[in-house]
Amino acid sequence: MSDVSKTLPSCDDIKAYVKQLQGCNKKEEVESMFDSFKHRCQVYVNLVFETLWERRPFLTDSGYLGLGASR
Repeated sequence: MSDVSKTLPSCDDIKAYVKQLQGCNKKEEVESMFDSFKHRCQVYVNLVFETLWERRPFLTDSGYLGLGASR
């Protein structure tokens, strides 16, 4: 797995967040966890927009998404 792929929380990370939320007793703990999760997701969104700003996505014949340089 590449370093870039680690910017988006994995299914296991999300499941771990849910388990931790179930164990939270205080509103502050829940808000802190949601803030952390939102931050990780926002990092991924920013990376996607930065990448797409410079490149044009296209679908390959095999069904994969490719990125080409836009000039």
